[in-house]
Amino acid sequence: MGKPRNRKGRPLLFFVRGILLMAFLFSGYILCSELIEFYQLKNTQSVMADIYNESVTKKSEGEGQEFTLDRLQAINEDIVGWISIEGTSIDYPVAQTDNNDYYLNHSIYKEVSSAGTVFMDYRNSPSPLDSHTVLYGHHMRNGTMFHDLISYKKESFYKEHPYIVYSGEDGIMKWQVFSAYVTHTDDNYIETVFSNEDEFDQFLERIVSNSIYDTGCEVKQTDKILTLSTCSYEFDDARMVVHAKWVE
Repeated sequence: MGKPRNRKGRPLLFFVRGILLMAFLFSGYILCSELIEFYQLKNTQSVMADIYNESVTKKSEGEGQEFTLDRLQAINEDIVGWISIEGTSIDYPVAQTDNNDYYLNHSIYKEVSSAGTVFMDYRNSPSPLDSHTVLYGHHMRNGTMFHDLISYKKESFYKEHPYIVYSGEDGIMKWQVFSAYVTHTDDNYIETVFSNEDEFDQFLERIVSNSIYDTGCEVKQTDKILTLSTCSYEFDDARMVVHAKWVE
């Protein structure tokens, strides 16, 4: 006769198999959800980019281009501009509302989205731009939104991508990166209001000295500054910060 089967272990075996099956199904669900959101985001980006390109028109010969927000604001009245860095995936509309929370988890169509939307600090004026304007975007694992800001940790990447273009009510503006670094949320690099010129000078000195490498780009009190901020993961509440000055 054969050995009697151990029936006592069967419930535990079924339980473990059930747990593994649920874990597999949940992982598949998460993966599918991320893929769906990625393709939705890429489709939205493509549609919005077409609208942006239609909003850029040539001025008189030799006078460059001009930009109008009408078409983009027909999609969402909160849109105040467009941010792009050539050679990266950063090419998005910029929204602004009365707080810095809403667009952390809402798309440009105002639908709930973990990718959120690139947005301008609610304290900033979209036109004319303040002496210091701050834009925020998520660091998405799929390479979208402000993910590519992380690449500015390398000086070689900076040298290949030294300029940012921000288009808004003030027109199409070119900005030169002068500082890039990782910091924490206790560092008030998002300060937007300065009580006097000396305070702004001290702010500029601090953000220049924070840079991982020397860009050789000088900044002065009369410059307008654009800051891009996203999450980084060196430590809790780490932030990747890129500062640029308006050059044309």
